[in-house]
Amino acid sequence: FLPALERVKAIGDDFVGVNNREPFARFIDHALSERFTTVGIDRKPNDSEALIQMRPRLVRVLGEFGSDPRVSAAAAEIADRYLEAPESVDADLAREALRTTALGDDGRRYAQYKQVYLSSSSADQKTNILTSMYFDDPDIVRQHLDFSISADVPAGDAATGLFRFNYVLHDHAILYDWLASNEEAFLKKIPEVYHGILPRIIGASVCSDSNLELLRTFFADRGELYQASLAKTVEGAQLCMERRARHDTALIEFLAQYQ
Repeated sequence: FLPALERVKAIGDDFVGVNNREPFARFIDHALSERFTTVGIDRKPNDSEALIQMRPRLVRVLGEFGSDPRVSAAAAEIADRYLEAPESVDADLAREALRTTALGDDGRRYAQYKQVYLSSSSADQKTNILTSMYFDDPDIVRQHLDFSISADVPAGDAATGLFRFNYVLHDHAILYDWLASNEEAFLKKIPEVYHGILPRIIGASVCSDSNLELLRTFFADRGELYQASLAKTVEGAQLCMERRARHDTALIEFLAQYQ
């Protein structure tokens, strides 16, 4: 079942946008909510290893693309439990619960995530929190990007926010606005090995003309250092847009049955 979940998530990542998000959510609820009812959120004594591995991704796919309120409530409960006592929750489930909760949040939880990150003595918990900042509120995005180049975040993790937000946000303009204002500090903070792959860091999920134009415009006159990564990122974006255009009609027709 896990490979099927991964395939469904890949379809959501590549093909779901504003025009088909609601019918795709209905499909996800129809296909997976019953499985969630059976599996639940907590590990049980007789759970197989396959089920233990599958549960976090089931929560993520339902939480990111579905609309079942039970899933968001269960994920929030797991996130709270993990933030209070990280040893009480499987790390994989905690990470997906944190991300799912952030995706559905209006930004009020950011302070909670940040506070626990700053106070935690667990390296694994700090990493899980930092890689789960899937908030889309513009003020939170700017605040977290500022935080990412502060002394409280290790240099190797400083690019995590920029990388994660490029997956979360439909419009990447805010990322380029921030980077333009903080480019010197950002480049000074991150490891030098990351410099040449900056187009990939900020543009890994580009699959629209508008975000592709932002990517090209920003790096157009920033020297040879970025050109190899830029070319590969542009190629990936173009392939994604071609796939989306090629399959969009068929996907809409398939989803029409889930009314």
